[in-house]
Amino acid sequence: MNVLYLQSSLSETNRRALDGVRRFAAKAGWNLTALHYGAAAKAGDRAGSFNTPRVLGDVLSGRNPDGCIVEDSVVWKRMAPVMERSHVPCVVYDVQFPASLSGSFTHVVCDNVAVVDAVAKELFAFGFNDYAFVPHHEPMMAWSKAREEAFRKAVSGHFARFHVYHNTERNVNVVSAGLVDWLRRIPRPCGLFAVNDQTGVRVLEAAATAGIVVPTEIVVVGVDDDLSKCETTVPTLTSVRIDVEGGGYAAAEALDEYIRLGRKRVADRLFGVAHLVRRASSRQLQIPDSRVLSALEFIRRSVQNGIGISVEDVAKEVEMPLRTLHRRFLKAVGHTLGHEIREMRFEQAKHQLAVPGSSVDSVASFCGYDSASTLRKLFDRRLGKPPSLWKKSMRH
Repeated sequence: MNVLYLQSSLSETNRRALDGVRRFAAKAGWNLTALHYGAAAKAGDRAGSFNTPRVLGDVLSGRNPDGCIVEDSVVWKRMAPVMERSHVPCVVYDVQFPASLSGSFTHVVCDNVAVVDAVAKELFAFGFNDYAFVPHHEPMMAWSKAREEAFRKAVSGHFARFHVYHNTERNVNVVSAGLVDWLRRIPRPCGLFAVNDQTGVRVLEAAATAGIVVPTEIVVVGVDDDLSKCETTVPTLTSVRIDVEGGGYAAAEALDEYIRLGRKRVADRLFGVAHLVRRASSRQLQIPDSRVLSALEFIRRSVQNGIGISVEDVAKEVEMPLRTLHRRFLKAVGHTLGHEIREMRFEQAKHQLAVPGSSVDSVASFCGYDSASTLRKLFDRRLGKPPSLWKKSMRH
């Protein structure tokens, strides 16, 4: 079966969605072709791209696909009628819920309530009286408003005060003077939800300009887990990783069902959150200690990249005698270095197993366990079920 995947962006988040589609395509034996249309709308036609309804019509007639999966965007709106007239089965994948296309398509969209729940869980753990929200730099974006209202409701239910930044600066490449002034005015300590990672970067830069210490005075959480942003900020940015891989896989499943049912539209579907990646912007220690914070960051990065480390490696990284680091780590964090490494490895294993198409063998190897059997026994002991059943439960 020949399937087209029409890509609106080449961002890291969108590439992860395509990974989910690829996993299903490999399982189903699809002949999958990805074409990019988002950037072409501004840059002009180029190889593998299209940017007008006419060109899309040529693509559909020339390739004659059995089905299409489309990443929604503003550009796509004017191309949707072409797809409707073609009668090609189409599923629209959209991380920025609510989707904007007509009801004639099946939509697989992001569950913003689940996103806000994950952010709120992280921020509310601090027990602050004040929480704040910074919207997208184009604040009338429907998905930004949806997250704002859901977070406002969550804060109200938590009996805390809610503050929202009313944006006046659309140039995302500069530190907004308005954002700096607003951060100085809101009560502190405060838990702050940045609507996405790009906005989180703006917040951290503005906080630095304002002389506000993160996370001591303001705790910041973003959304997307875009590594190019989260890992290059100071401090690094805690972020909710949306399950875009699962969303891509669900979109492919929906298209497969769509075609098997005789090209009849199937029900819309939601995809939620994979996990939260806690970084320095929300990691407050019992006792502030820069060396301990560096140790935590080193452990996190090593585990996420599949690099096996020992407590001796951590001590070497932060340039401190192991015995001294053990004492300071225990005092600041409340448990030992070894416990932290084990916990992060197990959490990473859970995150990876939740990804469609992953296997216990591959995850055990990546996370540094000596065998898949060891990981299975760990799941049984800690979660009361084998990895296969736990993985199944994460999909429902």
